[in-house]
Amino acid sequence: MKSLFNYYNPDGKIRLSGYVEWRWLTLLLFTLTAIFSSGFHHPDELYQVMEYMNVYQGNADPSTLSQLEWKYQMRPWFQPIVFHWLTAPLEWVGLSSPFAKSMFLRILCGFLACFSFSLWSLALFSKREEEKEHNLNFEITLWWFIPYFAVRTSSDSIGALLILAALAFPYLGMRMRKSINWIDITCFSILSGLAFLFRYQTLIVTAPAILWMFFIARVGAKKFFGSIFLVALIGLLEIPFNYLGYGEWVCSTWNHAYSNVILKISHTFGTLPFWGYFYLIPKRSLFIFGLLFMAVWFHLWIRRPKSLMTWATLPYFIIFCFIGHKEVRFLAPLIFLSPIVFSILFNEIKDTLGRFGNFFEKVVYVILFLNLLIFPFANLKPANRYLGLYQSVYEHKKPNESLFVFYDDFDSTKAHLRFELNFYKKHKFKVTPVSGLSEVKLNSFLMATSKYSELLFIQKSDQCKIIYQSYPSWVLRFMPEKIRNRSSVLTLSRCKAR
Repeated sequence: MKSLFNYYNPDGKIRLSGYVEWRWLTLLLFTLTAIFSSGFHHPDELYQVMEYMNVYQGNADPSTLSQLEWKYQMRPWFQPIVFHWLTAPLEWVGLSSPFAKSMFLRILCGFLACFSFSLWSLALFSKREEEKEHNLNFEITLWWFIPYFAVRTSSDSIGALLILAALAFPYLGMRMRKSINWIDITCFSILSGLAFLFRYQTLIVTAPAILWMFFIARVGAKKFFGSIFLVALIGLLEIPFNYLGYGEWVCSTWNHAYSNVILKISHTFGTLPFWGYFYLIPKRSLFIFGLLFMAVWFHLWIRRPKSLMTWATLPYFIIFCFIGHKEVRFLAPLIFLSPIVFSILFNEIKDTLGRFGNFFEKVVYVILFLNLLIFPFANLKPANRYLGLYQSVYEHKKPNESLFVFYDDFDSTKAHLRFELNFYKKHKFKVTPVSGLSEVKLNSFLMATSKYSELLFIQKSDQCKIIYQSYPSWVLRFMPEKIRNRSSVLTLSRCKAR
């Protein structure tokens, strides 16, 4: 990054302060989050990526995938195949378990995030003598939700991180050199094309950004059309990768858009009105964080209509407001840009508020303090608590050994114990629901439970020995009785017949 900074600072008039310390801290935080935040944020991260990789590797057949998505061929194969290539060397050194592969991929995503934020930090940490410093530049990767989403292996996060890196090049060019050259255009276009291959919706960010470079930055027709050509050229790689996966020439971008926009398949997962994000964002971000960053974004869109970030994000937000099925993860480009925009606008917002500016600053610092309290709970624990149970089954279940779960309203509250995540299985198996140990007539078997009352039953039985428990017994003893009795405690036991 130092050589890149020198490239953007040929006259040496811009100094870089605090960058090295920030970079090492960010790399440490992203790596720790990648290690401890195991699992997935949303099932699509598994079903649309890892399960497809599993099929490509020959460990499963297409019947294990969502048949609706397979029928319409709406999922691109680029990410699963690239993930296969990246994890194949792990097999050579004996790290063949899906848990090792997942961690490795999360660490790589953390490195990508560190690279993307480092590009922006070159602008945030640099200043000329006459410029004010950004007060919140060091905190851009310390907000609790940044490392959490940065290490997710979903197409949402990776596509957003790539588009974040892409936007940094024209921004750096205009801020530090007051112009955008061919190197900026090329880097922007390559990264935008790769972002498209991971998540085609990032094109809604790329297209307005190219228009901004033409109409506002005045890059000229050659750079304008050159950027479009390079993005399109890289985007066309989708088709040969889909051929490797589907065995035929398929444009999954068109299939996905047609299925969800025209046929409205996504509406089967629930819809919200146009203004749905205005309450969904606060609801999913502990309210105060969502409200703060929504205010920051509206300040940007209203006060800086000619800004690159306004052109790149406002159309994206409006279009996704019109889409009926809404999830906060769909706004990943805005999530990653939020602390960067806040750092850039912090002093401006204070000045805009006038005599309330100091009060606003104190409120922000209180929110930052709360953020630091939340940070370890958000990032240093599994993103999905069932992965520990899956790993225990992976390590202890013998090929021909039967796995049972307690019945107890099996079709609703215990759907998670169907063990449907095929990627995390060493070999194929099905679970059998039972209402008690007496129903099992085998000499040896495994029993999985998910409730504290079931744990007590297992503990009292002389048939079973617990080999995995999601909460240590001493933690359960210190819990208030009402909370403990309602707790979902995952266990795996090896049992024998009486």
